[in-house]
Amino acid sequence: MEKKLHKQTVKLQIWKKKIETIPFVRLLNLKLISLDEDGLVMRVKVVPKLLNFMGGVHGGGISSLIDTAVYFAIRPFVPGEKVLSTTELKINFFRAAGKGSLEARSRILHLGKRTAVGEAEVVDEKGRLVAKGTAGHLIA
Repeated sequence: MEKKLHKQTVKLQIWKKKIETIPFVRLLNLKLISLDEDGLVMRVKVVPKLLNFMGGVHGGGISSLIDTAVYFAIRPFVPGEKVLSTTELKINFFRAAGKGSLEARSRILHLGKRTAVGEAEVVDEKGRLVAKGTAGHLIA
């Protein structure tokens, strides 16, 4: 897929600062690891506030990681004056995750004038697939 950046090349530090100002991202302590034309890698350390009553990472925490990773894989390719909003989120969970950290690796599947779709895989510290999701976005 051919993608063009609007106005400038993606600079990790600029996007890292933008991501780190979002209150929900700060609440979950999501960390941007890399961002380029091929996608994004984001990590979260598993802490007690992310756990469900059985001691595993809550599905909502994993879903939020996927949604955020896909959003920021797409956002640099959308003109700054446009709004990008999640319209659909589909997640498949494959195994429970508990200790350590989780990493989301996202990429763009479709980038049009009005819609965008991306996907993300979440792996644990051993590289095992925990979940995979797709997210659709409206560009307005």
